[in-house]
Amino acid sequence: MSRIPDSAPSEPSNFDHLPILTAYTVCDGDGTHVIDDCTDRFRERLGRCRSTLVGHPLEQFYETDGVPEPSADRDRGRDRTPRSDGGDSVPADGSMPGPGSAVASAGDRGGGWQPAAAERALVAADGRLIHTVAESIPRQERDGYVVVHVDVTRRKRREKQVAALNRLLRHNVRNDLNLLRGHVRTLRDHGDEPVFAAADVIGRIADRWLGLAETGRKLERLSRNVSPRAVTVSNLGSAVRAAVERDSPEGTVAVEFDGVAPDREVSEQWYAPLVELCENGIKHAVAEQNGSATVTVTVSAADRPGWIAIAVADEGPGIPAEERATLLGDAETPLRHGSGLGLWLVRFVVEQFGGCVAVRDRDPAGSVVELTVPVAHGE
Repeated sequence: MSRIPDSAPSEPSNFDHLPILTAYTVCDGDGTHVIDDCTDRFRERLGRCRSTLVGHPLEQFYETDGVPEPSADRDRGRDRTPRSDGGDSVPADGSMPGPGSAVASAGDRGGGWQPAAAERALVAADGRLIHTVAESIPRQERDGYVVVHVDVTRRKRREKQVAALNRLLRHNVRNDLNLLRGHVRTLRDHGDEPVFAAADVIGRIADRWLGLAETGRKLERLSRNVSPRAVTVSNLGSAVRAAVERDSPEGTVAVEFDGVAPDREVSEQWYAPLVELCENGIKHAVAEQNGSATVTVTVSAADRPGWIAIAVADEGPGIPAEERATLLGDAETPLRHGSGLGLWLVRFVVEQFGGCVAVRDRDPAGSVVELTVPVAHGE
């Protein structure tokens, strides 16, 4: 098993391109962790020379909080030297990490030590904050830590940008579109036929963008909240049918099982993409047929052990090639017919679970979208 070195590597490694900033500390008599060495990436990211880092307390370069402590198994009954803050440090008998290694491997630890990830913001020389997720690993040769920081600054920045865009979409755009719909209703009461036709076009555009805004909210919730709950495919199908038939009264959802027990369990995360596929199929089938429509959800066995297939078949005009590309992840395509963002939602969940999507035409008309879904707990 490979081990983390006790000191900074002198030669470039295959991991130098990763956003990992590592500092090596020694613990002085006051319990302060002083930087003993650091990697070039740590130094370069902070914009500091080695002399301004080595010999200085590591916590001096954090915005708040101190050096993250490794978690410890306090049930092991091993004596530990107390820290100045009253917590636990590495074992006083020096038996962990194991002899002959700079940092104990999983086998050496025997369950007595586990890394504890903590958020820490490093302060660069110019005052910029470098957001990281940090873990401390006890060193063997001396009393100190290897503190590994994974730089997540770009991710934090993207999260803030996405949150700002979502707020804009959710509040400003939705409010303006609802206001626009109110004026559309007034224009539709106008006796002039061209005015009525223009109002109808404006109303359809406003409705489409309101739908996109709502799908954007669903995407945000799915990305922020990954539910650990599992539900039976029977309950999942019932919930999808109830939601779709409530919001699309002109449509009907039929749920069928083909060789799969209805009590098999899957993540409840599949609820949102299945609702999206059913609503999308009903909407386009109704527009094509100018009447009612039915979508059929079929749960069957998949080729992969521990997985099932859930197929949604509709009676619509078929999924255009550019929208199939969006669904299959082949390309990022412009939004078409108001369904593009919904198909991104489906693809987002599929990619979360490492599943796959297949799309085929249905005879005599319509499309079938099949999702390969993992059974919960690998059952």
